[in-house]
Amino acid sequence: MPILFHFDFTSKQKYIFATNTLREVVGASQIMDDINKEFGQKFPKETLYSGGGNGVAEFNDEKKLAEAVDFLNRSCIPNGISFIYASHEYEKIDHKAYQDIKKRLADVKKRGQVPDLDFFMPHGQLCRSCMSRNAVMGAGGNDSELCYICAAKAKEGANAHRDIIEAMNLQGGPGKWFLMSLEDVKKDNLEDKLHSVIAIVKMDGNALGKKLKAFTESSAGNFRKIGEISKAIDEASHKAISQACLEVFDKYINAGKMMPFRPLIVGGDDIAFAISPKYAFEFTRKLSEYFTANTKGIGFDSPVTISAGIVFTHASFPIVQSVELAESLLGSAKKYGQKLDAVNPPAMIDFQVMYGSLNDSIDETRKRECTVTVEKDSDRYEVELWQKPYLLSETGHKVRTVDSLVKKAKQLGDVLDRSKIKKLREIYKYDEYSRSMMLKQIKNNIKNTKDVDGRKTFDECINWAKENAEAYNCASRREGVLDLVEVFDII
Repeated sequence: MPILFHFDFTSKQKYIFATNTLREVVGASQIMDDINKEFGQKFPKETLYSGGGNGVAEFNDEKKLAEAVDFLNRSCIPNGISFIYASHEYEKIDHKAYQDIKKRLADVKKRGQVPDLDFFMPHGQLCRSCMSRNAVMGAGGNDSELCYICAAKAKEGANAHRDIIEAMNLQGGPGKWFLMSLEDVKKDNLEDKLHSVIAIVKMDGNALGKKLKAFTESSAGNFRKIGEISKAIDEASHKAISQACLEVFDKYINAGKMMPFRPLIVGGDDIAFAISPKYAFEFTRKLSEYFTANTKGIGFDSPVTISAGIVFTHASFPIVQSVELAESLLGSAKKYGQKLDAVNPPAMIDFQVMYGSLNDSIDETRKRECTVTVEKDSDRYEVELWQKPYLLSETGHKVRTVDSLVKKAKQLGDVLDRSKIKKLREIYKYDEYSRSMMLKQIKNNIKNTKDVDGRKTFDECINWAKENAEAYNCASRREGVLDLVEVFDII
C-alpha cells in the first residue's frame, strides 16, 4: 500500500531569528527554502508539495521512505535544524488521507518538541552572533568568531532573495539593493526621531487553509494539485514583492541606491520583512494588492487576500521579539477580517508603536498607554483611543482604510506642529470637559493660511477620530486619536 509522509521543521522562527544580524536571518530562511526545494528535486515523482518548512510526499515502499528521512537528516542536522515527521500506509491517497496524516504529525508534535541541535563547550569561545554555540576557527572565513551554523546562515544570506532582484531586472546582488543591517535604516531617515526605528512586518494569507480544503474536496483529482497551488502562491508572493519595490522605491532604484527594505521570509503566503517606517504602510498595501492580483486564476473561486501586522520599534531591539509582536498584530488583523467576512476576509492591517519594553503583549501595551478612564455625570468608563485594525484596501465595509488614516495624519500635521500633536496624547487622558477646553485652546492658536483653513481642518481630523466607532462594536467608547498621533510620528 502507498505510504503518505509528512515532515515539518520545528521551531522555525527561533531558528531564523536567532540573531539580530540580517544576513544570518535571511540566510537561515534561505537554508530552509533550499532544503525544501532539494527535497522536491530529489523525490520529484513522490513529492506532493514541499515548501515553507514542511512537505508531503507519497512513497510506494519503505526503502524510498527511508531515503527521504535520511536526506532530511543529512540536510537538517549540519545546519542546526530539527524536524519531525509522520508516515502511514493508506489504501488510497486522497484528501481524507491527507487530513489524517496532518493529525498524526500534530500528535507527534504534542508528544514533545525535538531538542535544539546545539553543541556547547563551557570553556570555548562563544559565537559572537548567537551566543549559544562555540565559535569555530575559520568557520566564517575571515571571521573566526562564528559557529558553524551561524557561518552557514551568513554565507547563504549573502545571496538570499536574489530572484527578487533579478525579477526587477537589476544588476548586482541583494547586498547592493537590500538592507544588510537593521542599522542601515538610519541612512534613509533624516528625522532625528526616527534615526534608529525600524518597521517589522508580518503578512499571511486570509482563510487560505479553508480555500485549499474546499478546493481539494471539490474533486478527487484536486488533492494532487496542492503542490501546483503552493508553488503558484509562492511565485505570487515573490512577484508581488518585486512589483511593490519597483513602485514604492523607484527613486532609490533609479539612483542606484540601496532600498530601505529587506525581505526576511518569503515562503508561500508567509511573508516577513524589515522596512523604513515611512514606507511601511504604502509598501504593505501595494504588496497586498499585487499578491491578490497575482493569485487570480490559480484554482480558487474567490480572490486570495493577505493581511499584515506591523510593529514599529528600535532597530537595536531583539528581532525575534519584534517578529513575535508583529505576528500577534497579524493575528488581530486576521481575526477582525474574519468578523467582517468569514468566507472571504478582506485584507486587514494592525500596527503598534513599541518604543519601550517589548516584554508586554500588545493588549497590555494598549491597556496601559492607549486606554483612559473618563468621568461624565458621575459615570465612570474606559475609552480606547484607537480604532485598529484598518482595511488595507477599500472593500465597501464600514471599517476605514489605512490610507484614510495616513491622509488624516498628514492633514493634522499640516496645521499643527509636532509638539501640539504629541500633546494630544496627554489631553485625552483628562475628563471630557477639560479635554474640550484644551482642544479649544489649541484650535484657537491655529492660524489659517491662504490655502488651508487650519481650524476647520483640525476639527475635521478630531471629529474623524471620534466617528466610525460603531464599526468596532464599541459605541462611543472607542476613538482613533492615538492612531493619528502614532501615524504622524511614523510618516
